Amino acid sequence: MEPKYIERLLGKYCKIVTKAPGEKRGTVKIGLLEDINYLENSVTIELNEGEDTVLVDNIIAIRLVR
Repeated sequence: MEPKYIERLLGKYCKIVTKAPGEKRGTVKIGLLEDINYLENSVTIELNEGEDTVLVDNIIAIRLVR
């Protein structure tokens, strides 16, 4: 997924489905999309458990939560 599509969702609650290479199943994360790091090609998500960093290449789907 390209970062330009993710830019529209900055500061909003999103449901993000990720799947790392070699994994059979994806994982779902729901939280506030805080930041995009273009140098590391990653996004920072604020979850209930704390912050998490996800590589943009591992994102399968992203959706706005209302």
